[in-house]
Amino acid sequence: MCGEIEGRLKGTGELHRPHRSYVISAVLSSVAFMETYINEVLQDLADSEPGEIDSRCAGIAEQSAAILREMWNPPGERIGWLERASILDKYRVSLAACGAEPFEKGAWPYQSAKKLIDLRNALVHFKPETQVSGEAHKLEKALKSEFASNQIFSEPLSPWYTIGCLGYGCAEWSHTTAAAFIDEWQARIGLEKDYKDEMGQYDSP
Repeated sequence: MCGEIEGRLKGTGELHRPHRSYVISAVLSSVAFMETYINEVLQDLADSEPGEIDSRCAGIAEQSAAILREMWNPPGERIGWLERASILDKYRVSLAACGAEPFEKGAWPYQSAKKLIDLRNALVHFKPETQVSGEAHKLEKALKSEFASNQIFSEPLSPWYTIGCLGYGCAEWSHTTAAAFIDEWQARIGLEKDYKDEMGQYDSP
């Protein structure tokens, strides 16, 4: 829907609120997907009995599951350290516990996932700020090379964040970044079940 609106209004300079809401929803939903997915896997491990790992966690060795179970739900504590950890730390620690190849923080897909989370945080915890003409915002520096700018507005865009940032390119990048990050994590940690196997159960929007 975002792409359809952007194509129709290309170059008009119109601030279209539904278009912007679709982009923001794509960003928020993509990060929510990353967070809920790792939480689901780790909670399933925590709820499983030793030697009886849930089918959705098949591929994770019991020794690794025991370590993650202990960090997620340590005896005598209501909430463990791992449950309180950041999204990316949960992915990193789970790989380490399983002896899997770690993500390189400065490389794809980890770096793109971090940028996506930073954008989500900026939108959710928005604070008004003055942008000085001619100076690129920190999110412009981080994101402008990641996707095409909002086509409703003509170049040069000022300020690029949020006017140029929040377009179809950003929405599509958010989706593909989250999916690529999780796909890579699944492959590294050795999960046998792919979340995409369940996608057919849901109706198309």
